[in-house]
Amino acid sequence: MTEWMLAVGLAVAGFFASNLDNLVLMAVLRASGASAARITLGYFTALLVVLVIASGAGWLLARWSARMTGWLGLIPLSLGVAGLLRMHLAGATAAAEAGTMEVAPGYAAIAMLMIATSGDSIALFTATFADTDSGYWAAMAVAVLAAGVAWSAIANGLGARIGANGAITRYATRLVPWIMMVIGAYILLDTPTDLL
Repeated sequence: MTEWMLAVGLAVAGFFASNLDNLVLMAVLRASGASAARITLGYFTALLVVLVIASGAGWLLARWSARMTGWLGLIPLSLGVAGLLRMHLAGATAAAEAGTMEVAPGYAAIAMLMIATSGDSIALFTATFADTDSGYWAAMAVAVLAAGVAWSAIANGLGARIGANGAITRYATRLVPWIMMVIGAYILLDTPTDLL
């Protein structure tokens, strides 16, 4: 039971760490007039693409050399360090504003925007899936999709009520690197959810 909770907790923490930028993007899109249904559908399309790519790549990496998969923790760890360096050099607000762009509010455009900003999610979940016994993958995927439901509701609510809030962007970008580094360290350690 503890291993299942660890695997699900890791998936949810990874989701929140790698999707804070998407929360802000969805809120901005909603505030700019895109429909909640299109935003939600585009976001879930991107989440499914991320999970398929990451689990497939994780499966291949785990079969290639199961003993080496723990080293994939260096990916989220380095993403976190890079995020801290970016914040230090450019400031959290400037870094977050650089990640936003205008896009037509259609479903396909929203899905492509979310996929384009999901490189960190793909890298993080590839490492997580590769290092985790495949018996936990379904629970992890369900946890990520459930977190996506909450994320979409929050983003659509924020966008509809208050628009793009600079404080949300500022605090979110400060938290992301730290969560990434914790997940990277977890993958590097020998834990109960590991493949070997």
